[in-house]
Amino acid sequence: MTDPQVNYWMGSDANVVNYVLKGGEQLNIALLVPDDIPKCGATTMEGDVGQMREIYKD
Repeated sequence: MTDPQVNYWMGSDANVVNYVLKGGEQLNIALLVPDDIPKCGATTMEGDVGQMREIYKD
């Protein structure tokens, strides 16, 4: 895992991005799903791990 690279998996309702850090010593994985953040100016909200697991179970 020493080659710089970014991998994307794009699905209909969710996406995954991963990339290596610290010369291959660490791997970062980001799971992305549609949000339900209110449009009233909030930029972040606490996520629901159970909901994330349900979305990515398959």
